[in-house]
Amino acid sequence: MSTFNEFDYYELEESHWEPDPFEDWEYDLFLPRLKRELKKQVVAPRNVLRLRLYLYSNIDGHPPRKVELFWIKFDALLQAAVEEGEVVAFPQDYHWYLSPDSLDQATELYPRKKEVYENWMGSTGSAGYHLDDLVRQALRRAGYTVADRAVAFRWNNDSIELDAFASSPLQLGIQAKNKFSETYHHPDVSKYMTDDLRQIKKTFDFCSAKGIIPVLVASLVDRTFYSFQHDYKGLHCCLKFQFFRGAKRNLCETVRRVFLIGNIQAWDEPPPWMQRWFDTIPQHYRNRYKTDPPWVAA
Repeated sequence: MSTFNEFDYYELEESHWEPDPFEDWEYDLFLPRLKRELKKQVVAPRNVLRLRLYLYSNIDGHPPRKVELFWIKFDALLQAAVEEGEVVAFPQDYHWYLSPDSLDQATELYPRKKEVYENWMGSTGSAGYHLDDLVRQALRRAGYTVADRAVAFRWNNDSIELDAFASSPLQLGIQAKNKFSETYHHPDVSKYMTDDLRQIKKTFDFCSAKGIIPVLVASLVDRTFYSFQHDYKGLHCCLKFQFFRGAKRNLCETVRRVFLIGNIQAWDEPPPWMQRWFDTIPQHYRNRYKTDPPWVAA
């Protein structure tokens, strides 16, 4: 289970965090996209700008036409734009940004946008548990025997908690991350490792040692995660969505309207595209590793 924590970045900053470097050509790709986004948003928090650019601006990808590891480099790119005066921090809240010439309009819009943002953040705690439940539903519908709740193990004098555990016909150990504040990449590609990445690595180490297929189900997963999971014969499902319970449908619609983010949706059961992934886990394994998965003996 995981939640959206808008303060992850600032905690790292206080621990003498330094932004990842970028190339001049990457900044040249980034800046016009950022400026176009700020024209649409007028004023928006850092997390929204990063998420919108990552999901919708076609900037993340293989160089030289796209920025590799854009999510990781975003803060350094944003910092450079601020230093050059291309964008400014909002005076009432330095977590929010705007174009230098839109202060009056931003001041008018900020209270309502801030209210929506806080309502969104305030609802994300339960959203983490909700994805755990959706994963268990999807596994049962795909024919797996699944524990009703998170399962804890002791291993190497440490506690390992799996958000979902399937015992047959395949043993699957799943970490679920229903958050838009982090994209999960190979732990070696950046100078720091978040708590979530440490947890994921520990889970994959444990599952590999115990003959369990480790699986990450997350809102955002970077392409570099493929090389990480390969060492463990693991899998991942990149949802590209953050899910809330059906009762939060109005909140999801408000976020879509105010921040132009349509990848936040309300579902009380696994959406069809998510269910299809779980229905075809054996095929994913065969396609990735060119061998049958380790079936549990009947």
